[in-house]
Amino acid sequence: EMKNIRILFLGDEGVGKTSIISTIKSESFPKNPPKKLPPICIPPDVFVQCKNINTLLLDSSPDNQEEEIKKASVVLLVYDVTANETKTRLETFWLPLINRVNEDVPVILVGNKIDMRSSHFDNELEGVITPLIISFKQVEMGIECSAKAYLKLIDVVFCAQRAVLFPIAPLQDPITKEFKPDFEKALLRIFRICDKDFDGYLDDWEINQMQQGVFNCELQSCHIEGLKEFLREEGGEDKYSKEDSKKGINFEAFKLLQSIFIRKMKLQTCWLILEHYGYNDKLRISEEHLVNAEIFDSEIANNWEGVELSDIAIEYLVKLFETYSNQEGTLDQKGIDDLFQTTIDGC
Repeated sequence: EMKNIRILFLGDEGVGKTSIISTIKSESFPKNPPKKLPPICIPPDVFVQCKNINTLLLDSSPDNQEEEIKKASVVLLVYDVTANETKTRLETFWLPLINRVNEDVPVILVGNKIDMRSSHFDNELEGVITPLIISFKQVEMGIECSAKAYLKLIDVVFCAQRAVLFPIAPLQDPITKEFKPDFEKALLRIFRICDKDFDGYLDDWEINQMQQGVFNCELQSCHIEGLKEFLREEGGEDKYSKEDSKKGINFEAFKLLQSIFIRKMKLQTCWLILEHYGYNDKLRISEEHLVNAEIFDSEIANNWEGVELSDIAIEYLVKLFETYSNQEGTLDQKGIDDLFQTTIDGC
């Protein structure tokens, strides 16, 4: 099924919205751009990872902007890096408008006309976006470009596509960079599923079982050792010691790897892992994922008059009990809390 990503360009008159769209389409800067362009469709081959995606670039005007905000998949809020009043109106007009009309749409700030900016202000992007990220939850990131000099225009489109297909908002707090609770719970559940022997580490075989399942390929032993060494350097002894690495990858190192993917904007990797283990874009496990032959006897489960656990599921539950029970062979409150740590809202 073909999916459309509606990328809406918003911003003050004269900031270059129409010029950006026109230059992306024709790869040449328009000398006399029209007041407003019709929708421009970018075919799937421009975003090679997703063959079933059409991208629509949508210009805006005052007479239709609220309706377009409601329908937008993502908003590119454009300002002129050489005009302070357009930066001020991001906070005083545009972001409050977007928040009122469609509070869930992701917003990317786009600073245009960097070719006209003095070199003294080359590093101002963070100063512009950080206060707005704090004040407005929809703001995911900022990027600068130049329509006239054809600088970073394709990056602008890629960022917009990624914000829709591989959103960062459900995964990480934009200010603290800490994982959102639901994402951390999802990672813990995935780690426990992959940790077949329940020893708290993913050994080489378990790593490759996950790698094969998610990415349909295996890692060579030398690559796994290189990954462990890299994680030791990134995490330090307190998170992932040399002794830990001899046993495999622990949960702290597994989380660290996901944070590195996010930092390097490899969000597609995080979402591929989540989707493989049944999570939707709200980080809830899809119902289809829960009904499978590994959990339930398929013939009984199909009519739902009764449910019988499969042998694999029973064996898994026994291992869980043995892992979290105390020395007396019972589940105390701590064991119960640890066991159900991966569930959402205690369910």
